[in-house]
Amino acid sequence: MLNQLQWRNEWRLQSRNPLVWIALAITAGFSLVIADGSPADPGTPAVAALLRTNLFIPAFILPFLAGALGPLYYLRESDHGMAELFGAYPIPLRQWLAMRLGNFSIVLVGACLIAQFAFVVVLAGEHPGHVSSMMGHSALWLLALHLPSCLVWASTLAWVACRTGGSGFLYAAAAIGWIAYLAVASLIGLPLIAGSEMVFPGLWQAMLVLDPYGATTMTSAMPRSGFLQSREVNLALGRAVWLTICLLMLRGIRDRPNQAEQDTKASGPIVQAIKCIGKFRSRWFNHREYSSFALHLRYVLRDRIFVLMIAGWFAMIFPEAFAGPDYAEELSRVLPDSRDALNRVMWDVVPFAGALLLLYVADRACRMYPATRMHELYAATPHRPARLMLVQIASLWCIAAIFLALAGTSVVIAQWLKGSAIQPIEFARQLGFTLPVWLLMAAAFAALHALVRPRFVANLACLLLAVLGFTSLAPRLGLEHPLWRPLFTPLAEPDHYWGFEGSLSGHIQYLLFWLPACLAVVCLATAWHHRTLPMRQPSRRRVLREPAGLLAAAFLGFAAWQGTLIDQKLRNEGLLVPSDVRIAQRADYERRYAAWLQRPQPEIEHIGAEIDVRQREGRVSIRARLRLINRTAGPVSEILVGRNPFDQGSTVRLANASILRRDVVLGQTIYRMHLPLAPGDTVDLDFETELTQSGLEGASFPFVLRPSFSSVPIHAILPVVGFKRELTLRDPVTRQQQGLAPLRLLPPSALPSPPAGSLTRDLVRLDTIVMTDSQYHVVAQGDRVSSRQGKGRSTFHYRTAGPIRNLPVFYAVPWKPQVWTAGALTIETYSPESLEDDDPNLLAMRDTLAWLGRDIAPYPGNALRLVAIPDIGPSGYAYPQIMEISHRLGFRAEPQPGAGFSQVYRRAAHETAHQWFGHLLGHGVAEERGFLVESLAKYAELVMIERRYGKRAMEALVRFERDRYRKARLEADQPVAPLIDAEASEDMYSRATLVFACARSRFGDKPLIDALKSMADRSKATRTPARSIEFTSAITANVVPSMRKQVAALFLSSNPLEDQLTGLGCVFD
Repeated sequence: MLNQLQWRNEWRLQSRNPLVWIALAITAGFSLVIADGSPADPGTPAVAALLRTNLFIPAFILPFLAGALGPLYYLRESDHGMAELFGAYPIPLRQWLAMRLGNFSIVLVGACLIAQFAFVVVLAGEHPGHVSSMMGHSALWLLALHLPSCLVWASTLAWVACRTGGSGFLYAAAAIGWIAYLAVASLIGLPLIAGSEMVFPGLWQAMLVLDPYGATTMTSAMPRSGFLQSREVNLALGRAVWLTICLLMLRGIRDRPNQAEQDTKASGPIVQAIKCIGKFRSRWFNHREYSSFALHLRYVLRDRIFVLMIAGWFAMIFPEAFAGPDYAEELSRVLPDSRDALNRVMWDVVPFAGALLLLYVADRACRMYPATRMHELYAATPHRPARLMLVQIASLWCIAAIFLALAGTSVVIAQWLKGSAIQPIEFARQLGFTLPVWLLMAAAFAALHALVRPRFVANLACLLLAVLGFTSLAPRLGLEHPLWRPLFTPLAEPDHYWGFEGSLSGHIQYLLFWLPACLAVVCLATAWHHRTLPMRQPSRRRVLREPAGLLAAAFLGFAAWQGTLIDQKLRNEGLLVPSDVRIAQRADYERRYAAWLQRPQPEIEHIGAEIDVRQREGRVSIRARLRLINRTAGPVSEILVGRNPFDQGSTVRLANASILRRDVVLGQTIYRMHLPLAPGDTVDLDFETELTQSGLEGASFPFVLRPSFSSVPIHAILPVVGFKRELTLRDPVTRQQQGLAPLRLLPPSALPSPPAGSLTRDLVRLDTIVMTDSQYHVVAQGDRVSSRQGKGRSTFHYRTAGPIRNLPVFYAVPWKPQVWTAGALTIETYSPESLEDDDPNLLAMRDTLAWLGRDIAPYPGNALRLVAIPDIGPSGYAYPQIMEISHRLGFRAEPQPGAGFSQVYRRAAHETAHQWFGHLLGHGVAEERGFLVESLAKYAELVMIERRYGKRAMEALVRFERDRYRKARLEADQPVAPLIDAEASEDMYSRATLVFACARSRFGDKPLIDALKSMADRSKATRTPARSIEFTSAITANVVPSMRKQVAALFLSSNPLEDQLTGLGCVFD
């Protein structure tokens, strides 16, 4: 039996090891970052949000923690050459395992407890009334999920350590275990993995029991029938299976690790692979000038871990590339090619995983002489440090090229097996754009190893560089400047709309900074190289006199100059304002100007704009005249004019007024009229600005200026008149942190009736003139009055026939419009492909325009325009008279076999319906939520799909939304907010679909349509906004008295959705 002294000595040893405390500190910091950027959607219940974060512990924390600490517990004698001495100590194997595995498991469990505490601390601020519940669930998950996961990792690494006796194998085992789990998770649609989808349903069913972490069981909706329908039984059975596997692995351990015997323990295919790689030799390697390079390269290639790294690399790349290159979204597919296959891995998997691979290879290549105890002999040679640096960098570059080539080969194999088109040019393009960052990273790793003598500190510095550069940790820590992320460039995955155009310009400019920066570090490392010796080599004064030191200063000066240019451009575009500063400004805006909400202010009646857009220069100039009208009952003597989010500096002039006070920080100006503005009178507000986009940031909506596509949201650029509640903080936790009073907004179900307010404040007439290069076409709201060309420029003039919602926007695209008719209306489509007459987008627009225009209210315009947008923004969005839909999802996608309905048709119908639900009904009341906008658009989907494709297609849509709701609501038996008060996305979309499907089956469409028509008629007649409660009141008045309780149960009840539907006889299984 182990005595107290042995346990005490073990704890003393690990408590004095800095690696343990560093690992625990990193765990705490990483947990705070995860909790701060919680993967749960806003509005998610406290326990559900806590569960989402807790599942990150076994999936993303334990593998790294176990790999880093495993050698400390199992191999410390072997790693320090004391295996034989320790082998003579009379301690039985069982006691050794109990002590080492027990302590290792305790440390892992302690790390899980630290992470859970960090999660609760952060989430307690968002859910202050659920702290005790979160603490109780954390304790339960610690026992049911994390403790078995810790035992699995501790047992697995104990078995690997005793079988191999090498630290590298423990690192490889941890990496392979992490990669294998992520690969499986991506194939079963686990929500922890972004972009994962259900590829193999059988594998998902198996993982309900065999998931080592229990994540599949905890995040999936259980089958409604069969053996796997109980979540508790699945979890208990899975824990029992994995604990049995752990016991079998421990029973299979025959001896303690022994470094002297590890070479005899490798056998089988790994040895054969090592021999094959060891024979890798080229004739030119024998040349004496390249012998050192060949020595370093062979030292890495002959490493047994290198074979496992290649296998793990392939196991990580191949499943991702094979699983879903044709995946567009659930139930929707595209015809894949090499770009789709490479996009699966090159922009999320390869960067960080490749950095970890190079991290290990750099340690092997740069620490070869100390590891083989040849450092003193090498230090006595006349070789200069520059030669050693070049050899090490060349070796790392060769390994980087090998792994990139293997990644490309894995994708080629996956494409060949899938039968998709292989495009060599696409491989050359994507691998070529990725290679420079890998080469710079390898050079930086080699330089850090040359500058930092302690091996552990050098590896830690390299790891920090990789984590800061290839994850979002730096912005989460408040380091929001892009140059805080080493080797970061904004290069993003290309799509089939514009390729790399959205980010290539910024990629080149950042490379012009990182290249001289890395060269400067390499030159400095060459001058200050420790030459593999543990003692200090050259002095600082000598380094400054070295040619390499002078060269480093020159490169550093060029990098500083390029960095200054980048910084200036980012500041001029307003991209460097920290998020906390923005939050503080919004809080100050409310504190200083909230009183203006009660003061009479004029409203915008008409906007006339002249716009000159030059996409190739990344510049747009806007001159606008806003006609303000006083619609209040009294005169207006003072007017508050403020800037909008995209204002980069502008000139504002108000006629017949002088500036009373200007707030430069918040961008607010108070004007005093020379003569008060009488009721019904108007005054002009002139506005001029010029906005630029340098391309340093990757393109993102809504403001985009690129040669192939431009989107300019004029509504977010023009000045704001009066105080706008939309610009204030709404998150209760953030308001509390900023010292603001809680918002007391009544839910829609409790708003007073009849509705108050006016729609006119949101309605304007638009007159827009846009000038652009001659090869572009402009898309804007209203009727196209004229278009002309001259001197290489095109001018388009648009004017609305009547007032529309105040959301002016325009696009400039190189695609000629296709013009269609829908009754008396015109449909224009702008996309890279030509659409056929039976295209689902076109059919959906025609069907929805006809139905809503006939049964609800006439369409407020003469034309509806559809614009295909790059895959950098929303899947779909609707402005008044203009719709934008993702090119991949709306124009390349088609239904997968057995889908039951077309996602393309559904999305187009949804966005078309927003011309009524959002721009006719659903605006003008700040307290309203998403019911009148999103939920009613989901009702339109049901009607349109059934009318176009039949009842079975509509039922398929209902089943699809039912499954989405069950995945989003893990605790389906908990009360919910009434549908008209709901804010969670699963309620506004999926739950709304189920509720309207049930309402249609119980009442039919007529009461629903009559209710919508009466709301639209009343709103138009009284010029007041519609309310959600009106809809339920109108339905109640349109159904027989016996069904009025059912209306309340569907739209006003807080009972769980399953109970609501079951009580009404609506079963969608």
